[in-house]
Amino acid sequence: DGLFCVILPTDLREDFLCLAATEGLYECKRIDVYPTPQRPAKRTMLAFSKKKSAFPVKERLIIETEGRHCYSKEYRNLTEAFYLDK
Repeated sequence: DGLFCVILPTDLREDFLCLAATEGLYECKRIDVYPTPQRPAKRTMLAFSKKKSAFPVKERLIIETEGRHCYSKEYRNLTEAFYLDK
């Protein structure tokens, strides 16, 4: 009942999905990570399960919203445990 999670470059996503399927792992969640709202996704976070999901959850995460070092609320919430200066 566990999950296998991975972060990889977006351009490798489709190949990795095919590879995972050959091993009996099915995508259950995908988060495409965008550096800014205007730029294409650079990374993809994927979660896999041995149970096939009819509709995997698909989300977007934008890192910077209005300029350099102006991080989105979602990004800050996701990474807050990794920062010493809160």
